[in-house]
Amino acid sequence: MAKNSTKKAKFKPVEFEIKKSRFKKIIENQLKTILQEPGTVLNGVQFKTDGNILTLASTDGNTLLKSEIVLETPQPKHEIVLSGLYLSKTKIFNSYENGRKSSFSLFDTLVITLYEDHATIEDKLNKIKYNIPGFSSDVPFPKYDQLIPDITKEPYTRIGFNTKFLERFSNISNGRTKEGVLSVNKNNSLACFVITAENQEDFVKSTALIMPRELRK
Repeated sequence: MAKNSTKKAKFKPVEFEIKKSRFKKIIENQLKTILQEPGTVLNGVQFKTDGNILTLASTDGNTLLKSEIVLETPQPKHEIVLSGLYLSKTKIFNSYENGRKSSFSLFDTLVITLYEDHATIEDKLNKIKYNIPGFSSDVPFPKYDQLIPDITKEPYTRIGFNTKFLERFSNISNGRTKEGVLSVNKNNSLACFVITAENQEDFVKSTALIMPRELRK
């Protein structure tokens, strides 16, 4: 009688290509969201593949940023939290840098390979390869999908506003907490937003108005 096999199936690394410019912009934003304390899982960025979607997520415990990227080829389900400290040390060069005179934008990609406990980010054109350690799966990353509401349903309504202003406003808010107060007209979602913040270190109190606009359906 054959014995039941309990041998774990061998893990197959997940490998995909992504445009350098796209990855650089997304990872820079993700690294701004992580907790700046190396050694904790909140100092990491979660990479998750599922079909044609690569999802990156980071949080400092109070804020969360989730980015979804469409991949050219479908990938199996896999997730790993990579060290934000090591990700911040990666240098992503364009093909025309380091003495190259022409830009091969169509081929200017990175090859990212996700393993069980680490990942590699390879720039084949510039012959650079980074090894990024991951956090142990025994330390779970926050299950953010349970926290993100379904904004396609009531009582949510969709409005648009200029996000560039928020970046400027953050520079004059509370230097320690970076907190501001968003005041919204409950009876009119298209009325202007009022944002207030106090920088007690510089004795500056700021008030800003953001004019929302209705999005096309």
